[in-house]
Amino acid sequence: MLAGAVGASSARRVISAALAGGGRAPEDVVRMLDEASQAVQFNRELLQATLDNIDQGVSVVDEDLRLIAWNARYIELFDLPSGFIHVGQPVASVYRLNAERGEVGTADLDAWVERRLDALRRRSAHDHERVRPNGRILKSTGVPMSGGGYVTSYTDITELRRAAEALEEANEKLEARVADRTERLAEAKQAAEDATASKTRFLAAASHDLLQPLHAARLFIGALKEGPGSHDPEARKLVENADRSIESAHGLLKALLNLSRLEAGGVRPAVVALSVDALFADLRREFTPLAMAKGLDLRIIPSERRVLSDGDLLRSLLQNLVGNAIRYTDHGRVLVGARRVGATLKIAVYDTGRGIAQDQHDAIFTEFTRLPGQGGDEPGVGLGLAIVRKVASLLDHPLTLRSSPGRGSVFSIAAPLAAALPSQPLQAGPARGALAGQRVLCVDNEPIILEALRALLSRWGVTVTTASDAASALKAEGPFDAALVDLHLGGGPDGRFVVETLKARGVGHLALISADTDEALPARAAAVGAVLMPKPVKPATLKAFLSSPRRA
Repeated sequence: MLAGAVGASSARRVISAALAGGGRAPEDVVRMLDEASQAVQFNRELLQATLDNIDQGVSVVDEDLRLIAWNARYIELFDLPSGFIHVGQPVASVYRLNAERGEVGTADLDAWVERRLDALRRRSAHDHERVRPNGRILKSTGVPMSGGGYVTSYTDITELRRAAEALEEANEKLEARVADRTERLAEAKQAAEDATASKTRFLAAASHDLLQPLHAARLFIGALKEGPGSHDPEARKLVENADRSIESAHGLLKALLNLSRLEAGGVRPAVVALSVDALFADLRREFTPLAMAKGLDLRIIPSERRVLSDGDLLRSLLQNLVGNAIRYTDHGRVLVGARRVGATLKIAVYDTGRGIAQDQHDAIFTEFTRLPGQGGDEPGVGLGLAIVRKVASLLDHPLTLRSSPGRGSVFSIAAPLAAALPSQPLQAGPARGALAGQRVLCVDNEPIILEALRALLSRWGVTVTTASDAASALKAEGPFDAALVDLHLGGGPDGRFVVETLKARGVGHLALISADTDEALPARAAAVGAVLMPKPVKPATLKAFLSSPRRA
């Protein structure tokens, strides 16, 4: 028993030592051997119990490649027959049985068994995985032992590998879903951009078509103001109300188009050095009559400063702020002024109006939001301040608001001060002059607009010649003091061609009239020697143009 546990040689030495002890009786030696035997047996049973209760299968071979230890999990993993395994059995027989059961896909079983045995003889560690015929995946790890033996453990990693495969598959599906979502988002973004562009084109086309009748209506109303019934207070009030309605419709169309262009990113600022006083002069001319009609004191303090900004965008921003201040101020005054703050010029619009509650300060800058008004308020849809915020952001002019109910409001922007650069003065209003006896050529493909122009200009004593296309315009008998030419004349040459030809014939006072919103149009009109007049043209604008000094 002792030799089976520690080997024959060691057992012989233990027995010799015991027998050599002087004075020991045989029964003492037997007792010592029994105790040693019990200890060895206990350790063997403890080791076997440990091996049988772990999840790995374990097999141990000696230096002759014979099995000397294994556990129940080893038998279970390979489904070995009952009683097949015993101490001293060559491990080659186990390998061969597994091979015959289809563990390997090779016809040369002897060669495969020999390779496995050779690996054990070389006493080299190994770590590899293999798929068994039943689909289970085993990982085997082998290490050599001192004394010439070799221990191998087998672990069933099937669930681990399936989890890894499931995770990889999930990752692939997730990546596919992310790619699909990304593609859909890109398509949605493109669709939104296309829709925005389509909306902008539609609004541009719609505004052009709608401005045509507004243009004609404004001219007819101008003619009514100049007619025999203009001294009748009731009739004059009706005419003025109609003119205000047309102005409101024009303002709405213009606001919608500007907002659409700002949202579509189609507006790019052209920053130059601007005279603030020239901007203020425009505001003063435009809003003084409106303020007087409401009994308000409009004060615009002159400023010699210049700022770096886009003239058209900055003017539009200030027009909206001043227009809103007048609309929501019932009595008192509106003040516009500028002061230097560091490297910027703070332009502010003060009013003594109704004021705005703190919780409404953000809401009023959203589209189609209007605060509760009163019966006499000018009509509107709540786009002005939305445009103000977008323009201020586009120009990078910080916008601020201070207001409280009953205490008025202060809207201000901060524009960078211009260096000592030549300013870009805005065109001042022309000097007035007599119109009677002037000969004016009016060119438009809309008969109703030609009729309106004839009705209005005739009231001023102007001799009017009309033409509906380029060919008839160039055949008209002159000479002419001025020409009012629509840009779009239907088929054939457009208004620019007519203007160029008339200029070559000596007509020095030329106006190109259009409802287009192309930012380059003023420069293109100036290039052919014409003044651009956007539709609907105010009668006062026409009179000022015809009264201005002739160009060389």
